[in-house]
Amino acid sequence: MNKAIKLGEVVILDAETNFEKGSYSIVKNIRFGGEAKNLGLIVSDAAMSDIAEDIIYAVLYTANEEQLRAYYRQDNFLYLLDSSQSFNSYFVYRQMLEDPDDELSLISAIDAHFGGHGHLHIEMTPAELRSTYGRNQNIAKFAILGVVILAFLVLVIPELTKEEPKVVQAPPPPPLVLDDNQVILLKDALSIKLAKKVFADAEAISADPFLSKHKKIKSFVVGQMDQGTGESGQYPPMIGKGEIVYEYDFPANGSENSGNDLYVQNISLDETIHVEDLTPSQKKLSQECFNAVHSITEVKNISVGSRNDNEIVYDFKDIKPSEFLRKYIFAADICPVYIRSLNGTDSAYSGTLVLYKEPAKVQ
Repeated sequence: MNKAIKLGEVVILDAETNFEKGSYSIVKNIRFGGEAKNLGLIVSDAAMSDIAEDIIYAVLYTANEEQLRAYYRQDNFLYLLDSSQSFNSYFVYRQMLEDPDDELSLISAIDAHFGGHGHLHIEMTPAELRSTYGRNQNIAKFAILGVVILAFLVLVIPELTKEEPKVVQAPPPPPLVLDDNQVILLKDALSIKLAKKVFADAEAISADPFLSKHKKIKSFVVGQMDQGTGESGQYPPMIGKGEIVYEYDFPANGSENSGNDLYVQNISLDETIHVEDLTPSQKKLSQECFNAVHSITEVKNISVGSRNDNEIVYDFKDIKPSEFLRKYIFAADICPVYIRSLNGTDSAYSGTLVLYKEPAKVQ
């Protein structure tokens, strides 16, 4: 998938605020919906200058709708407007669509860029926006008069210009967007963290003479890994959730009676990992790696769910808990593999593993 390119930034300037034109690559004064609007453009990519008029009306429309994020399509390009916390400044991105007719690819690109946040679909074309909101702009005949009046004020009444100009503060940058490679590496690291959590609990119970006789892990589930909300200028974390159910033969603190003199306690699994937590890894697909994955259980209990150039999905069932946790943690140390889903009881685990090849990095 092509990467979104940052074209620049559009700042909607307060009509009452003095601003330094040198702070912006382009300064525009237009009418939008019958109101005068001042805008400053900071150009990061030359393409921004070519489509400045289109971008300005899209930004003003988004701000008028009180939306922080919006997108529209034009030809083979997807344009994305992103403001972290205000309606007066928007970063502008453009992404080339490899297949404009592929709706799923389009939705995936938009969700990936906005990180799951709400966004506005601008259905009108730039030409329609100008036609609808750019009316009442017949002010050319007043331009010369305006220049004369401005010159008169500057020359005759200089005292009016002594007030210190207010500096327009740039808004904080939006959260960064995880690429495909980072998402997979975070799921890999988070899978190990969750598996070690369950393994550590099982070992703690086994090592305690009292608990080993009266407490056990009755069941558990791990299978929800989602991106969290990123802070300004930072990547969002990856959050893994699940649940462990413990069973006691005595009324332990926090447990509930489940009948037959047994008591259960539900504990939520909630682990988080950040891009900053990732460490350089030399893990790669190899014969040793395949052997490690296949050794987790008998081959008959593993089936290939799907296979493509970048990943092999393994479905497994009825694996002894201690065998799975020990062998998975070993395999995960040398293999690029993560858990897509995992659930089980005290006697058998089932789930899905994904053996992957790191995606090529986008230049």
